[in-house]
Formats: sequence, C-alpha cells, structure tokens
Amino acid sequence: MSRYVILLFLSGMFTASTAQKLSNQARVSIITCAPYEELYAAFGHSAMRITDPENKLDIVYNWGTFDYQTPYFYLKFGRGKLDYMLSVYEFNNFMRSYIREKRWVKEQILNLDSTDVQAVFDYAQNNALEENRYYRYDFFYDNCATRIKDILKTTLDDRFIIGTSGLPENTTLRDMLHLYLTDKQWTEFGIDAILGLPADIKATDETATFLPDYLLEVAAHSKIKTNNGDLKPLVAELKILYTPDNEPEKHKSGNMPAIVFWIVASLVGLLTIFELKKKRYFKQLDFALFFVLGLLGLLITLLWFATDHTATLNNFNILWAMPLHLIAVFMLVRNRARPILKNYFLIYGFITLIFTMVSPVLPQDIHAGASALALVGSIRALHIWNRLKNQSLI
Repeated sequence: MSRYVILLFLSGMFTASTAQKLSNQARVSIITCAPYEELYAAFGHSAMRITDPENKLDIVYNWGTFDYQTPYFYLKFGRGKLDYMLSVYEFNNFMRSYIREKRWVKEQILNLDSTDVQAVFDYAQNNALEENRYYRYDFFYDNCATRIKDILKTTLDDRFIIGTSGLPENTTLRDMLHLYLTDKQWTEFGIDAILGLPADIKATDETATFLPDYLLEVAAHSKIKTNNGDLKPLVAELKILYTPDNEPEKHKSGNMPAIVFWIVASLVGLLTIFELKKKRYFKQLDFALFFVLGLLGLLITLLWFATDHTATLNNFNILWAMPLHLIAVFMLVRNRARPILKNYFLIYGFITLIFTMVSPVLPQDIHAGASALALVGSIRALHIWNRLKNQSLI
C-alpha cells in the first residue's frame, strides 16, 4: 500500500502554497491502484486527485511516501517510528509508475459541490505544508487510504454517511489481509506470526478502509446529506483510467507452510521414537530448532514491547517461540545447569502441547503452520526433559 520511495515523482512536484480559489469546474476524486507483486504494494494504493481545468490544475495527494534519507531509517522503520509524509505532484507523473508496473487504476469522481471541493482542497493544501505533511504511519488505522476517509469525515462532518464494505459478517482485519496473500503463502505465515491480537478485531465498514480496495467499495456506497435532508451518492462517476492487457492471475494450491511444518512434525516424532529405541540423541537438531524458535521469539518480543506498532501487541505466538530459548540452547550444548534446564523444558513442553490443542479456539487466529511448529517444540522439549531426568543427556 505504501510506496517505498523518497519522492516518487520529483519532476512536477508541487509545493503547498497559500489558499487558492478553485473554479466551479473543480473536482475531487479518489484514486485506487491495483495490488502489485512486491510486498510493499501487495495491498494496493490510494491517493486523492483534484482537478480544475479553469486553473489548469491536475494534482495528486499521496500519503504513502517516506524519505529513505531519514537518519537510522531501518531502525525507525522496524520500531514503527518512521514518519510517512504527504507528497503532491502532477497526475500524469503519478500514472506513469502504475502503467509501467501494469497495475489497473480506477477513479471515483466525488459528488461534491464547489464549497465542499474548496474545503477538501484547502484541507489537503494545509496538510501538505512542511510543518504538517509528516505523520506516524499505522498499518490498520492511519495510512494512505484511511487519510482520505478521514479528510471526508472532517470536511463533510455529519453530512458524510459512510457506506458498507461488503465484507462477510465477523471478518477480522487479519482475514482481510489473507485475501491479498493467496499467492504469497510463506509471507502470510510470516505476517500471521508477528501480528498479535489487534489483527483479530472484527472489521467494521469504517476500519475496512485501511485497504484501498475497500475504501473504493465503502466510497461507492457512501452518501452525503444535503441541506434539505436528502441523501445523494458520494461518488458521482467511476472511471477506469488504466487496465493492463494481461493481468497476472493468483493461484493458491493448499496451505504450503502448514503442509511442510506438519510433515516436519511427523518426521521429528518418528526421529524421537528412533532415538528412544536406539538410545541415541541428536543434540544438533535441538540446538538448531530452539535457536531458530528463540530468534523468532526475540523478534516477536521486540515488536511487542520495543516498537510503536499497534498490530504486533499481545501476540500469543510467543508461547511457542520464546526468546529464552536463545539462553537455553547454549546451556544445553554446554551441558550446564541441568535442574534449571529440566524444569524449563518440562514447562515449555506442556505449554506448547496445550497451545497446539487449544489454538483453534484462541481469540487470536493461529496459523496452522504455527501449531505444527509448537508441536515440534513440545515433542523435543519433553524429550530433552526425559533425558535430563534420566541423566542421559550428552
């Protein structure tokens, strides 16, 4: 949804100026762009267009840009402290990128009178001032799409009657993301692993607008209350500005991460039985397993406690991907502190076993692949505990 650029279109860049009076020919539009294969654009993009033929004005307001030159860019991005910004540029420059990437572009011309058009324009111009153009991005609640909805709510006030999103009942924000990741199954697994309980909130017509396609859908069903109390459609006209000749089709063949990890769980179970029968122990397997789970647990912990990201809070996946594994595996390799390790792996083994059994009914939607990994962790943890109990760990 966000464009990973400094200023995507330096040529034709506009600078916010003092208030300008628009003509009666001026129009405001919502621009919706298709999702793209790159992850940063996998959910599409939204922008706002204002045209005024009399004043030779045709510009786009894009709330999805940020500056790569920001000091400590990657650290701020990871911690959720990177400021996004509003960029303003000529519409033709905006279109070139989407045509080059072969992404469809749709325009919804809004049914606003000249007073409302002027109000939206003044608001956007003020937002584009240097002291106002930066904002703290929030994936679900403050992004390139929600900003447009918020402008309409502010300028139209209680005359704006938000429309329906068309989502099935009880659809969550996480469910909405899954709709765009059908051909990116491993990405879906990774996103599910780091998103916490906030992603499982039931989507409303308004919160659904964090995705550009649903902003388009909500706008199409929204109304404006007129001075005499009647309702008129928010959208006066829908235009298809660009359609590529060949749009790539998305294909999903099962849930590959879940299939792979449940096969791994089965193999690990068989290997553990083999070890018990042959009285052997593959310490390298446990080191690799719990080291990887520990790294994932560290990432989940940092995204929960050390960032401003709201979507990664209260993550139940920390029950199977624990950062303490990073300490435990080195104690395991050095064969140190056996009583502590024995209790640690016993407790962890039971936690993950219970987690695997109850994951379908948890308030957080747990990926099937995560349940499989939790079971792997449980099997190996209880196996380690059994060997430590019998003083046979080497």
